[in-house]
Amino acid sequence: MKSLQNKVAIITGGGRGIGREIALAFSREGAHVVVGSRTSKELDLTLSQIKSEGGVGIGIPTTEVMGLTSTFFWNLEVEDNAFAILRTSSGQTASLHSSWTQWKNSFLFEIFGREGYLKIEGLGKSYGAERLILGKRRPESGPPNESVFNFPEVDISWEEEWGDFRNSIQTGNMPLSSAEESVKVMKIIDSIYRSAILKKMVKVSE
Repeated sequence: MKSLQNKVAIITGGGRGIGREIALAFSREGAHVVVGSRTSKELDLTLSQIKSEGGVGIGIPTTEVMGLTSTFFWNLEVEDNAFAILRTSSGQTASLHSSWTQWKNSFLFEIFGREGYLKIEGLGKSYGAERLILGKRRPESGPPNESVFNFPEVDISWEEEWGDFRNSIQTGNMPLSSAEESVKVMKIIDSIYRSAILKKMVKVSE
């Protein structure tokens, strides 16, 4: 059996470059791969290769954004709350809320699907312990079956990311997150601000 058989991997920036290679690598190890990309063309190329190798891939390109920024409390020239709705060309929708006025540090990431959902809570320290909640919908309805996975260990992802960055400088190898992916993220953020100014949904800037 492959090491990631029947697992689900979510790869952002998987339309090209190292992101595509990571998506293909996870698929070859048996994972069902959810690929995020800014353009449908790049996304289709990745998904086509996954499927040609017998894998399972689902694409989620972000194409439209609705944003709202507000200053509710702090007397500053920047917003203290930002809200965004992001939609793909095929209709999948994600929402984002980033706040300076929640008063207690909190992190929550949720994905809801046809058969169930997953929730990721906490970032350690003041954000609370990290845990994953996997919910599976019952065919007969009623409360879903939930499995909870706790991760009490210290989160070293920040150190790992800096280590990867230093290694890429020293060796000349590509980092796990490329400059292209960072530019794509900044374009989505720019689109959120444009939407907030124009007060309407906008296309992600090219």
